[in-house]
Amino acid sequence: MKNKKVLLLMLALLAIPLSLCGCMGNYTSVDVKKYLAERGLGYCHVSASPAGEIDGEKYWNVTDTKYNVDFTVTEELRVGLFGSRVLVDNYDAKFVERYLDELPDHEGVELSIPDDMHEEWASFRFEYTNLDELKRKFEGIEACADKLDSIKKNIKIVIGPKYKSERMNFYEENLLGDISDYINNGYICRCEEVKVGDQLKSSIKRYFDLGYQYHFPEIESEMTEDDIKTYWNEHEDEYVAVYLSGDPEDENNKDYRVHKDILFSGYINFGNLYYLLIAEGFDVEGTVDDFSVYNKDGKLCRFSYEFVGKGEYNTYYLVDDEVVSCDANYFELYKTSVKDLFGLTIDCYKYLGK
Repeated sequence: MKNKKVLLLMLALLAIPLSLCGCMGNYTSVDVKKYLAERGLGYCHVSASPAGEIDGEKYWNVTDTKYNVDFTVTEELRVGLFGSRVLVDNYDAKFVERYLDELPDHEGVELSIPDDMHEEWASFRFEYTNLDELKRKFEGIEACADKLDSIKKNIKIVIGPKYKSERMNFYEENLLGDISDYINNGYICRCEEVKVGDQLKSSIKRYFDLGYQYHFPEIESEMTEDDIKTYWNEHEDEYVAVYLSGDPEDENNKDYRVHKDILFSGYINFGNLYYLLIAEGFDVEGTVDDFSVYNKDGKLCRFSYEFVGKGEYNTYYLVDDEVVSCDANYFELYKTSVKDLFGLTIDCYKYLGK
């Protein structure tokens, strides 16, 4: 009897995905019209039957007679535990294509309309090398967004800025290009957000975050005092604290010095290490992105943002010309390494019993 119950339970579980597929698939033109109505496109003309099927996914040809936009609604299979099907459309992409000739100049920005009916939005992609170029190219995109938004509200586009510089080119050539992924990820956004400058502000913030986090001179030199204050407002208490005495594991130990302009959030990168060592009285020679200093054992250490291609995490430093792997990605050292090298017991101020 027990085995029979187990068998019935297994059969019931196996039936769940099949039943869900049945419920969530087999769409008709009536379902498509309902879907479009929920999208605010209820006035569109939908073909009475699917126009075709590709790889088991049906699609319908649809016409927006108000704005003269031809687009597609697709029954998309979402791969997962239950293999569900959903309706998607490429209206926004085709809307941009329809009004392409009416868009203002956007020099230096590539506007792409996807051919794949599964891709929902047109994309505006560009490269920039500094803050002025970022702002200038966004001006063209904002003008296009303003025009599109004046024709119809709630149109979405993709904006894909990519930061390019001599340093980033070097990192890409040496398989460290993902260091800038944070600022190169594209945005899906409504034209209304773009035209008022929201996305430009977001891109500038990401650009400055990268530059100040690592103290890349070419970016940091473009930042104002207000930009730096904004950075620390968003990284409140992520300062480095240096213990002067006592047990750092003792939460009642308050004998530490805090450097409120040096970032430490569980690791410290070369740029912040540079400023920490200077603040703690070490004789540091060089620049923030390439410097040398003697450690507590009298060995010469060199740290450079050009030390790529060796070590467990593809970045390294030198101790008496011997390669030592960084502790984590992107030129990072943990506090144990800082202790071993320089005799400094450090921690993140945010996590101390203040």
